[in-house]
Amino acid sequence: MECKYHPGEETINHCVLCNTPICAKCLSSSWELDYGLLCPKCLRALGLGGELG
Repeated sequence: MECKYHPGEETINHCVLCNTPICAKCLSSSWELDYGLLCPKCLRALGLGGELG
């Protein structure tokens, strides 16, 4: 399945809040903020991420 936030990237997991499939790039963004398994949309909703994607 293709990542919603990074077209062309294969998904490897799902966001723990909204269950959206996420790719390695999404995971690296959330891990940089010491959060795991959150999509860019949920990171932003929690006030933890800047941009989507």
